[in-house]
Amino acid sequence: MIRDPKAMTKYLSNWIRDYTVAAGKQHLVVGVSGGIDSAVVFRLCEMTGIEIIPVFLPFDVSQDNQLGGIVKNLVGDETVVQTIFIDGLVDVFMRCDSSADAPSPKALGNFAARMRMSILYYIAEVNNALVVGTTNLPEWVIGYFTKWGDGAVDIEPIKGLLKEEVFQLGKDGFAVAVPDVILNAAPSANLWEGQTDEGEMGVKYGDLDAYCLDAENVDDFCANKIENMKTRNNHKKCETPSPDMSDIGSFREGDK
Repeated sequence: MIRDPKAMTKYLSNWIRDYTVAAGKQHLVVGVSGGIDSAVVFRLCEMTGIEIIPVFLPFDVSQDNQLGGIVKNLVGDETVVQTIFIDGLVDVFMRCDSSADAPSPKALGNFAARMRMSILYYIAEVNNALVVGTTNLPEWVIGYFTKWGDGAVDIEPIKGLLKEEVFQLGKDGFAVAVPDVILNAAPSANLWEGQTDEGEMGVKYGDLDAYCLDAENVDDFCANKIENMKTRNNHKKCETPSPDMSDIGSFREGDK
C-alpha cells in the first residue's frame, strides 16, 4: 500500500508533465474506457496542467450505452470526449477476410485493440501529443496487454503500481476521486461481451499483486499459472528479434 496517495499522484503527474515538456509535445491523448486504470491515468494527466484529449473508443452502440455515461461523468462537463466507434473498421476487415468463418473472440478483441491504438496515434500526430498508456505492474509482469495494441504507447505512468495501489490512488489520491461506479466495477478490457480481466487471466489481481511483491506470497498453483503467462507473453516486452548483425555482415561483399 502507498503511504501517501496524494504525494504519489503529485509525483506521477509531475513526471508526466516533465516528460511531455522535454519531448516538445503540447497535448496528452488518453484512451478512456470506463475502467479504473484509464480513469487514474486521466486524473494524473489532469494534474499536469497540459491539455488532455480524452478519446472513448466503444466497439458499438451497446458498449457506448453501457460505458459512455461513465466516461462523461469521469471527464466532466468542461472537457469534450471524442467518441469514435470502431465496429465499422472491424466490419470492413471481416468482410475482406476469407481465412476463417468465425474468428475467435481473442483474435477479434486483439484486432479491435490495435484499431483503437491506431486511432489514438492519428489523433496524437495531428495534435502534437503523446499517447499515454494505462498498463499497471501486474499486467506488465505477465504480459496482459495486446502487442502493438494497448501495449504500444509513448509513456506508461502507472506501470510501477500494483492493481490495489491503482484503486487506492483512484479513491484517495486526487482532489476529486474517481467515481464509485468505476471503483466498484470488475476490471475489464471490454474486448468482447462479458469479458473480465480476471476471468480471462484465470488469476485474481490480489494474487498477481502478491506475486509482484514476493512470489512466495502465493500458492504453487497460482505461481505456476503466473509463471506460464510470463513465459508465454515475454515476447511482448522484448525488442523485436532479428539475426545478429555481425553474422549478416559476413555475407556482404568485401567482408571476410
